[in-house]
Amino acid sequence: MKNPLEAMEIVNLDHLGIVAGIKEEGNQEEEEEMKAIKIVHGYSRDKRPDLKQFIIDMVVSGDGDVPLYLKIDDGNADDKSVFVERLKEFTHQWTFEGICVADSALYTAENIGAMAGMKWITRVPLSLKEAQNKIVEIEEEEWVPSKIIGYKIATKSSEYGNSKQRWLVVESEIRKKAAIKKISEQVEKQLENAKAALRKLSKQEYACIADAEIGIKMLSDSWIYHEIKEIKCTEKANNKSQSKTKKGNKEKTIVYQVTGEIEARESVIEGERIKAGRFILATNILDKEEVRNQVKKITNKPTMRWIFKMFQAVHLVKINGEK
Repeated sequence: MKNPLEAMEIVNLDHLGIVAGIKEEGNQEEEEEMKAIKIVHGYSRDKRPDLKQFIIDMVVSGDGDVPLYLKIDDGNADDKSVFVERLKEFTHQWTFEGICVADSALYTAENIGAMAGMKWITRVPLSLKEAQNKIVEIEEEEWVPSKIIGYKIATKSSEYGNSKQRWLVVESEIRKKAAIKKISEQVEKQLENAKAALRKLSKQEYACIADAEIGIKMLSDSWIYHEIKEIKCTEKANNKSQSKTKKGNKEKTIVYQVTGEIEARESVIEGERIKAGRFILATNILDKEEVRNQVKKITNKPTMRWIFKMFQAVHLVKINGEK
């Protein structure tokens, strides 16, 4: 039998557990028979990958820690595959209207499709090509100052996973300065390592020009911020390796060496500096829809502070009184 959570404030769901802040408890539908779990090695948040584990997902009441929902998972259960399933199970057992706030583990095309009918906000993984493009393709006039000092937001649209969405590109001034400083340090460190690697490679001998070119290209491709230009191959007689001709005369073996000039990948470095301190939040709550902010006033641009607090896990937040 379903029970409305009229006093629901926050429901926190992550791969370690779920915490529900509620004031009213109700009967849950009978759980289906539990299956045996696998205690195996998996991703360890305690940084102990040597230990086998199992996962407990739990919902408890906020006023007395009374368990409302329990699910045991295999030790190698994946966040991306269980988040939506847990949310669906919870909302099936309890009548709930709210917003699911999740980290990037939730953001896959499959999960977005499975969450049809639910309102959600989630972080977008920057491994997506669309995210990589949109996080840098922002004109100055697109930025809107946030109510949180030092933050600004630009709004983009997306239909990733065949779902209409708003993407909020958020930039932190403090994080940007720190990230740019770190990038500069990484560029300098990589340059020193690149010089040493190229010196070592230039002493290596190859049987043919093609092998030499492959070797230097592989080295160049291994760097993020630098590349090798003006590649030159030179012939060299290898006195240590000589072969005899049919007449018995010794013939020197020819080997090849390669070198070049190290140059910075300026476009890559500039791109990293532009997106420094930025991240993307996606939501299927579009501009015309309204929610209440922290002071209970209607807004279609809620502040980010409450979202930041929630991003350690997945959360369900009640929209105050609205169904």
